[in-house]
Amino acid sequence: MRLQLWAGACTLALLTCVSEAKAAACNGGNCPAANLIVTGIVSPQSARTVSSVTVEVKTSQGARATGYTGTIHFTSTDAQAVLPANYTFTSSTAGTPNCTTGCDQGIHTFTNAVVLKTAATQSVTATDASKSTVKGSQTGIVVQAQTASRLIVSGIATPRTAGTASSVTVEVKDAYGNRITNYTGTITFSSTDSRATLPANYRFTSGTNLDNGIHTFTNAVTLKTAGSQSVTATDTVTGSLTGSQSAIQVNPAGASVLVVSGIPSPQSQNTASPVTVEARDAFANRATAYVGTVKFTSTDAQAVLPANYRFTSGTGLDNGIHTFSPGVTLKTAGTQSVTATDTVTATITGSQTGIVVVSNAATTLVVSGVPSPQVAGTTSTIRVEARDAGGNIARGYTGTVRISTTDGQATKPADHAFTAAEAGVFTFSGLILRSAATHSVTATDIATGSITGTQSSVVVTPGPAATLRVAGITSPVTAGDSSVFTVEARDAFGNRATAYLGTVAFGTSDPQGTVPAPHSFTAADGGFYSASAVLRTAGSQSISAADTVNGAVTGSLPGIAVNPASAVALTFTGIPGVVTAGDSNAGTVTAYDPYNNVATGYLGTVHFSSSDVRASLPP
Repeated sequence: MRLQLWAGACTLALLTCVSEAKAAACNGGNCPAANLIVTGIVSPQSARTVSSVTVEVKTSQGARATGYTGTIHFTSTDAQAVLPANYTFTSSTAGTPNCTTGCDQGIHTFTNAVVLKTAATQSVTATDASKSTVKGSQTGIVVQAQTASRLIVSGIATPRTAGTASSVTVEVKDAYGNRITNYTGTITFSSTDSRATLPANYRFTSGTNLDNGIHTFTNAVTLKTAGSQSVTATDTVTGSLTGSQSAIQVNPAGASVLVVSGIPSPQSQNTASPVTVEARDAFANRATAYVGTVKFTSTDAQAVLPANYRFTSGTGLDNGIHTFSPGVTLKTAGTQSVTATDTVTATITGSQTGIVVVSNAATTLVVSGVPSPQVAGTTSTIRVEARDAGGNIARGYTGTVRISTTDGQATKPADHAFTAAEAGVFTFSGLILRSAATHSVTATDIATGSITGTQSSVVVTPGPAATLRVAGITSPVTAGDSSVFTVEARDAFGNRATAYLGTVAFGTSDPQGTVPAPHSFTAADGGFYSASAVLRTAGSQSISAADTVNGAVTGSLPGIAVNPASAVALTFTGIPGVVTAGDSNAGTVTAYDPYNNVATGYLGTVHFSSSDVRASLPP
């Protein structure tokens, strides 16, 4: 076998020549990558500056490894950094080319691919993904903070007891959490706790041994209201520059006062009332851990009070508040108070004062329960309560009560003597109001008239039509004259049935009379209608009206005296058809009006004539 050496004559053993040949072959770009050169990131720069970065692959001899086709991965000392994704280099001269044109050939620039966010001296490193010794870094990249964008409030311990002082720290940061060391703004404090003690407004300083973006306010915050609270710091000029420490759990302090409440005022003597006792700390928070024993006293020496009671604490227990029911019965009229006091620490005490206790003798009656509106003829009940001067039911009332009403047609319940078992309340039955109008119903003690009460504004509406009332014609009338009459629909109690919508037909006893055509009532009529009729037959006549559907709904106007009209004709009667010449015969002259009524009022002069020229006639 023949060996050809291209690095010069080989006078050594074959192995030595092969080694020299290999070494000579790795002097160029096809030698293996040994390290990576990372460059191009601007320094110094502001946080979030977008930078390009260039990675060049070098061989151990310092030449660019143009045949490199490895994949690189980026890391940074800035945990917030935005970095290029893994990248595989391309080469046209590699042992196994992966590119033909525009190939990397050992160097690649990642345009606008690096964003550093954390203020400090940072580095960016590129590492071969399969051979970690092939790597390189750009170090000493100075990243400076941006402008202030938020305040970080911290340091207040939680949970904490109401009224205890705490320090609070405020740090000024940019959008990426970098401290803004040159901030010199003024901040103000606020809190969800309206009673909190907070630091005064403060202007930050910058420089050697000064704030440089962070300041601690020693023992400057005191939260007093139990619950979940927050403390907020805000720049006095730029309101959006703010920050809070939230979810600060404030627990109540120890009990310092008892709050007594729930006893009604005014109230009647001998009324059993619930009473609530709440243990509170000095800041009015409920002292949920209170387990003391309380005793009760009162300015009313006759009062019935709860026994001593030891508070409990825990799930489903008192936790600082307890209601005693029935708790207190005050018996002495006047202004009274009830006090609860801790049996060990007398300064833990509290009272409900100004409790007005009034005599439980009845002074008034309260009337209620009568429906309004109601239809005439409805049977109603009436609730009557005897009340004392405090407005409480006088449970011992035993007076006799009488019901009265402004409705003159009403049916009223019988008088009732209250009994002790009724405890000041009785319901009367059997009230019937019949007159359509606005009425009142009154209850009165028959022995003491000042003990009374009224339910006013009880509206009674008409019932359905039961009859028709025909009226309006003044008697007498003259035969042939037109007379106006009215028809009114009325309920069973004489109220105008304003909702009546029936059709009414008219009639008359006068065979010559003229009456209107039937009329259908409308809502606008309101149960009342006017019409005209002409009566012609002398004598006593009537006009009637009747519902065309319900014949029971009817009515008439009788006894209309019709007088004859003026005479328009004379009749001469009484002479027999055959008489003897010369004999004297009697005859009657009668005056008639146009309707054949005898014109009884005729006073005219009558002249007689005859076809017998020799007849003797009355003068």
